[in-house]
Parts: sequence; structure tokens; C-alpha cells
Amino acid sequence: MRNLFAVDDPNADAAYKDIRAPKGEGAAVARANCDDLWRDFAPYASEHFRVEFRRHFHQRWFEMYLAVALLRAGLTIECPPKGAPDVRVQHRDGRVLWLEGIAPTGGDESTSDRVVQPRATPGESSVAYYVPRDQIAIRICGALREKAARLMAYRQRGVIGPEHQAVVAINVRGIPDAALRGRTFRACCNLRTGATVHDA
Repeated sequence: MRNLFAVDDPNADAAYKDIRAPKGEGAAVARANCDDLWRDFAPYASEHFRVEFRRHFHQRWFEMYLAVALLRAGLTIECPPKGAPDVRVQHRDGRVLWLEGIAPTGGDESTSDRVVQPRATPGESSVAYYVPRDQIAIRICGALREKAARLMAYRQRGVIGPEHQAVVAINVRGIPDAALRGRTFRACCNLRTGATVHDA
């Protein structure tokens, strides 16, 4: 089995670089987690996945996590390399479920819904700050709308059959403050119109 972190890619995601050669306990735990998931996921991974894992670490990690969680639940899965959702689940009774994962970020400077987490000035204590709930919900809704549109395209091309189920899985870890304990953000998308609604 090929080492998931075998390539020292100068253009790799910062998280990949940190975890590839862990210098602290947190990074070492993350590396152990990746290696554990990889032992089960390796037979399903394409070369495209390995390249993307270096460049888009969190998104690909989430894809691997979803697949392994389903495997360890005793389900039969496939991971198409391209042109289909991330994971296909074949139930024993013939039903098929497709999963498309996404791990949105807080956005870049060019986006109006960007979510920024204030950082204390070095030497100063932390201070309370306003959590931008609307921007967080917009980022989540945007991720859902993007993937819902992709699933619709897969249906139109016949990749997802009319009787198949399809789910969008969203990991909000990359959006500052989106995973606060005790606070739930909900988003839904109308697959016919593409409209999204949210509340918090």
C-alpha cells in the first residue's frame, strides 16, 4: 500500500505539509487519523484522489472519511474517479445511494459573504466578538447549492438513476465559528428552482 504522504509537493496545501511531517501533538494525531483511514480507503482511491489530497487536503480528507465511515458500517461502496459523485453505496436490497461531499471555507477576500475569525494581537488577551451568523449560513447554503446543481447534472446525464437517492454531506470545519457547540445552522435547497433558504 502506497504511503498517502509519500510525495513532498512544494505546491501542497499547508495542512498537508504540516501533517506530513508533524512537529506537534495535534499534527501527529491528525497524521495517525489519516493513516488509519487510508488503510481502508487505499483500494478505492484513484491517482487523481492522491494528487487532490495534496492540493485540497480538507476536502479530500472529508471524502475519504465519508467512504470509510460507510465501509466500517458494513456497506458496499464504490468511489468513481471522475464524472460522478464521490461515493456510490449499493444496498443489499438493490437500492443505490450517492454521496457528494463538500468542505467549504470561510471564503476569500473577493467574496462579500466572507467569514473572518478575529485574532488577538500578540501579547493581548482574547476578546469577545460578534459571530457573523448570516455570512456563515450563506457560505453553507452556497456549498449546498453548488453540490445540488452538480447532482442535478449527474441525474440529467444518467449517472444517477431516477430511482437512486443522492445526499450532499457538508463539513463546516473550514468556516470560522460554524461548528460552535450549541449553535446549529440549517440550510435547504429546492432542487427544482435552485433556491436556498436558511435559518439559524
